[in-house]
Amino acid sequence: MENRIINIDHQLLRTSEMKYVIEATKTNAGTRKLPMTEDVFRCFQAIIEDREKPRFEKMVDGHTGFLFTDKDGMPLVAMHWEHRFNHMVKRYNDIFRV
Repeated sequence: MENRIINIDHQLLRTSEMKYVIEATKTNAGTRKLPMTEDVFRCFQAIIEDREKPRFEKMVDGHTGFLFTDKDGMPLVAMHWEHRFNHMVKRYNDIFRV
């Protein structure tokens, strides 16, 4: 946050055994540094400020402070986001008949 850079050098995964792991990005192209625009910076600030203190801070391979968690306090993985975005697209298409 201090340098306003999003450093993408690992990914959170959930295995078929439902275990959470942190791994390197799949490709070298996946490892990157993204500058934050002012809007993105403010959005992250708001997310951090509004984040409820978890009952317990989940640690995955030494990483903590996950911003988005499920009802059980477990970090959200790509599958969760894919499901949410698909739901939003479906709702939009249902409403606007696209």
